[in-house]
Amino acid sequence: MGHNAKDFAKLVRNCSNQQSERECVATESLVIRTDFKSPDISDSALAENLEKLIFINLLGYPTQSSQMNIVQMMAAAREHKAKRCAYLCYGLLVEDTDVMMMATNSIRKDLKSAALHTVDTALQFMGSAGHPDLLEDLYPDVLALLTDRRKYIVKKAAQAAVRIVRLLPESSDKFIKPCLTLLKDRALVLAGLQLAVAIMRYGGPDMAAYCARELLPAVGALATLVKTMAQGYKTTAVQKTAPDVFIICAAVEFFGLLLAYVPSDDARRCISELLLHMPLALTAHAAILLEASRMVLETCKDETLQPLALNVLFRFLSHKDTNLRYAALTSMPAALSLNPTVVRRHTSAIVSTLDDASPVIRRRGLHVLLQVTDGETAKTTIRLLTEYLERCDKDLVPAVVSGLDDISQRYAPTPRWDLDTMLDVMTRTPLPKDTGLLPVTARLIKLIRGHEDLQGYATMRLHGRLTASGPLALHLLAISVVGAYCSTVVSDNVSPESVVAGIVKAMRMSSGTASGPVKRVGLYSLAHVARQYPDTRSDIVEFVKSYRTNLDLEIQQRAIEVVGLLGLEPHEISSVLCGDDLGAVPEDRAIDDDLMDLLGGVANDASATQTPATPATPAEMSNDLMALLSGANAASPAPAMAEDAEEDLLADLLPSKLAQAKPQPAAPESARPAPLSTAPMMPADVFSQPVKPKERVSAGQVVIELEPKSSEGGVFTMDALISCPVALDHVMLQAAAPRHMTVKLSPPSSREVGPGLPIAQQIVLTQGEGTGPLALRFRVEYVQGEAKEVHVCDANLAKMFR
Repeated sequence: MGHNAKDFAKLVRNCSNQQSERECVATESLVIRTDFKSPDISDSALAENLEKLIFINLLGYPTQSSQMNIVQMMAAAREHKAKRCAYLCYGLLVEDTDVMMMATNSIRKDLKSAALHTVDTALQFMGSAGHPDLLEDLYPDVLALLTDRRKYIVKKAAQAAVRIVRLLPESSDKFIKPCLTLLKDRALVLAGLQLAVAIMRYGGPDMAAYCARELLPAVGALATLVKTMAQGYKTTAVQKTAPDVFIICAAVEFFGLLLAYVPSDDARRCISELLLHMPLALTAHAAILLEASRMVLETCKDETLQPLALNVLFRFLSHKDTNLRYAALTSMPAALSLNPTVVRRHTSAIVSTLDDASPVIRRRGLHVLLQVTDGETAKTTIRLLTEYLERCDKDLVPAVVSGLDDISQRYAPTPRWDLDTMLDVMTRTPLPKDTGLLPVTARLIKLIRGHEDLQGYATMRLHGRLTASGPLALHLLAISVVGAYCSTVVSDNVSPESVVAGIVKAMRMSSGTASGPVKRVGLYSLAHVARQYPDTRSDIVEFVKSYRTNLDLEIQQRAIEVVGLLGLEPHEISSVLCGDDLGAVPEDRAIDDDLMDLLGGVANDASATQTPATPATPAEMSNDLMALLSGANAASPAPAMAEDAEEDLLADLLPSKLAQAKPQPAAPESARPAPLSTAPMMPADVFSQPVKPKERVSAGQVVIELEPKSSEGGVFTMDALISCPVALDHVMLQAAAPRHMTVKLSPPSSREVGPGLPIAQQIVLTQGEGTGPLALRFRVEYVQGEAKEVHVCDANLAKMFR
């Protein structure tokens, strides 16, 4: 004889270890199976065993062996408790569809039972957990119960019918006539409304239109009922009683769906009276008004009701209830798409939410304000948000700056106005080390590069910001622009040496997480100054040499590269910094090189000691830079401690234009890049096409297996598994894509690879403008023994798309 359910639960909880718990569960499971086989098991014992079976399943132990017994017990149970436990076990534990369908006759028998609790239990199960195959066989029985004389059973049958309509939309037409009958009965009107809404929402447009026409005769009486209920429960000083909010809200939803397909004066008049005369004294009243306004704006879109719905939303914005204010803000996008003029007329109400006590309201209000801004209100919005920057929450600063950048870019009358606006925004940003401004820095560099008339003006404005306090992104912008266009500020009052001194001071003043990016940008900026003014080269070289032993490996590498570059002839420096292997480009394209250092993210912590990199000769350095990046957008591995948020924010600005400064000896055949022109051309919508499972390429001893993960919205993500049959040290993988794509590769891969020790990386390709080869080029560098090897291979991505 086993324990009852409560004693069994206590016994399991008192087990001292997992082994004793398993033994306890195994013993009780044997007792349960033995009881199930007994032909004269009582209903009380059956209920206890079913409860214990549910508890065993909740503990995580398998119960599949009892599925057939559960189906048998559903038919054997006679008392209400046993029947209820059997249905609960059936819904929770029976997973096999074939076994589930074996209970069809048992459920049909319960639906036709004379006992109220038996029919109720079966209908509740069908309304909450019924399987589509099971419902397809049993919906005629549910349809018959919709006309039962017992109203309680009819309500439960309507609940089951709603689930049938949701899972079997093709059966919706069978329930329209019973639904009309329910709508005419005051006691069953809520069940009828729920069924009607389900038919119109899930049955499809044609079925919804047919249902609206068939149910139109019931609209008049239903509208009268709703108005009577709303008027009869008006709030007074003596009595505060909420209206039957469920019936009114369901009726409003039904009216909104109906008006989308057929005209009805009764339905329109009912909704308009609710929007006009319903008070805001109780939460129930607010729920009715919110439902009515949403139905008008999102479903029926009736032009005569739209102004009334918008007035309700703006009443909510000034209400003391936070939930109502948030609900009004979430409904604003739908209102903006229907009547933007009226919404923009109430911009002041939206602006007031920026100073709300709730952070959720503040963030949502900012989102809505950015949505309602157009060309006429852009300047006002920029002024308000720029002032708001000084008092907003720290976590809201990136969102405000991003919104200002978007508005300025879209509605700026001139490029100079755009530049001045964003420089003012960056100056007012209260967070000195805010990295959320890095995308703004990237866009402004593009803007300055593309407008020659802005280069001198921007350099003059930013020259004074080199050593001033401000956010990290503004310092990076100033260092980049001043270094690239320093010739525009050099005059009798400003010497090249003072420009170098300003950049050096900015690099030395940086500290903390900002130190790494500032130093890496500053090194390349100094290289640009030395290119334009050779007399400053010796001083710059002496300063840069001090960074060749920096604890940050990225700074080491940049310093070595800059020292190597400055050892070349002036025309060779220009060819490396400004050249392009596809032909001559304007010299201002050189500013892109200032952002290469940001691809690795924030510098590693100074406490993490690293081995200094070996200095490279100028020829080796130039050749290494071009081995992968020639004519492509490249992705370099990030340092191991870099933060994802700063890893590749500006990678799309790197056009890889470093060219070989001198003729180099022929590279080994395995390391020589082959032309990608033979790869298939990329269609415009290639990243929206289905992908095949895997693609594999080899580079020397290394095997790279590409497995696609997702492909949508112009972004293609895949995993790269790097493996090798032998042990290799310091494996470094880099990837390059043609100019019409950008590639991002993470995390770093500079570590040991060997049998059973692969490296997993993620590759993200973003489709840009134009077309070209659908291919990737991999450069693999590793050490085998004491020999360093470099191999290059191409992956034809066209094979991965069907």
